[in-house]
Amino acid sequence: MELIAAIVLALISGALITAYPILRWRLAAEQRQAQLQRQLDDLQTQLTALTQELASLKNTQPATQPPGHLDPLSQIEQLANPHALTNSDSLESIVEQIAALPTGAPSDLFEADRKLLAISRLAEHGHPLPEIARRLSLPLGEVELLSSLRSR
Repeated sequence: MELIAAIVLALISGALITAYPILRWRLAAEQRQAQLQRQLDDLQTQLTALTQELASLKNTQPATQPPGHLDPLSQIEQLANPHALTNSDSLESIVEQIAALPTGAPSDLFEADRKLLAISRLAEHGHPLPEIARRLSLPLGEVELLSSLRSR
């Protein structure tokens, strides 16, 4: 009888020793799942709040252009109208309404083409890129970029 009790006790101990790491792992997984669920709930709450804020900003944002004012592209497209072409004041009025060029845009829009052409000619004559940069008084990086665009 004592032998049977010892065997049963040994089997129960063995089962507990085997089950303990599994139970710890399961408890850790459940805790991690609960933590992830809380994070997901927080993110959903933040998303809802941001969506509502965006909707309210869209409703309160003033129009970027006054009514009746056309963007520059629409104004230029109006020049295709034969009546606008016969009116000598149309072009002048559109030029007055079009905003200045964006910051960083060269005032001469063909300047980049001239640079590229000069770089191409010097490169075709066998000049290395540092020499081309020196001759044209341009940064080496710009010469390298324009040269790589030319070769494509």
